[in-house]
Amino acid sequence: MQISMKCDEEGKNRKWVACQKRKRRDPIELSQDIKKAFIDLYHVAVTVAPVDPLALLGERSLNSEPSSSTELPSAIVDRLMEVTKGSQIDRLRINEMELSDTSLSQIANCLRSTECQVRLLSLELTSLASVSPAGLLRFVRDVAPMDLVFRMLRGCTPEHFGPELCRFLVSRRFFSVSELVDEQSNDVALSLDDAILNELSASTFQIAAHSSITVDGLRSFVKAFANGTRTLVAASIKTNFPLQGIPFPLDGKVKIHIEDEKTINISSIVSPRTVL
Repeated sequence: MQISMKCDEEGKNRKWVACQKRKRRDPIELSQDIKKAFIDLYHVAVTVAPVDPLALLGERSLNSEPSSSTELPSAIVDRLMEVTKGSQIDRLRINEMELSDTSLSQIANCLRSTECQVRLLSLELTSLASVSPAGLLRFVRDVAPMDLVFRMLRGCTPEHFGPELCRFLVSRRFFSVSELVDEQSNDVALSLDDAILNELSASTFQIAAHSSITVDGLRSFVKAFANGTRTLVAASIKTNFPLQGIPFPLDGKVKIHIEDEKTINISSIVSPRTVL
């Protein structure tokens, strides 16, 4: 099952939930090429079939009950509980919404009460201006997805992506963070430093937002991967420093590609299997 939550503004702030049941898939067989790995884990099946939000709600209209602009209409909450009960959601995508602590709490409470498990939680093209840092952290912890994506978010502050949220990020199986801006469209950095990078357990990830990772921290990370003390499939890290000329410890297990002056792609190289 996929669920998409959107905001469709036609003179008013309408929030709706669209869902699509899907055939269960076997685990994705990851490619060792970094770009294909990201496509497999992030871009596969990210769209849902067009759904009429009013038809999805049945006879209940969004206008049937007044609601606060910070809350999801009760009809939406009821529908969300109905479609998520006892389900496993392949992807929960929240996009084009003006979120608040209240609306995030409603979604999390709904998922928790229906014992719904989420593989990938994705927040995209969404504003965090009315969400507190504590509210965002509480939401992702409550949903507890295996994979997590933050992309093209506005209204961000450095506090939203503080050390605790970054520690949660790096503990996921897969995560991707990119294009975080504040209300003035200035870039917002992650509080992700060398110490938190060293705690990382994700096998595939993308850090495309500014962070506090240093040259020494990055080299130490690659070294741990090269000597076998860290497991990794594919990674992409945007740095605050030029990468040309930096010596990285390599062996036959590691493939490194400098995509541009400040972006490094790292992936594993699998030895050919013996054919019996």
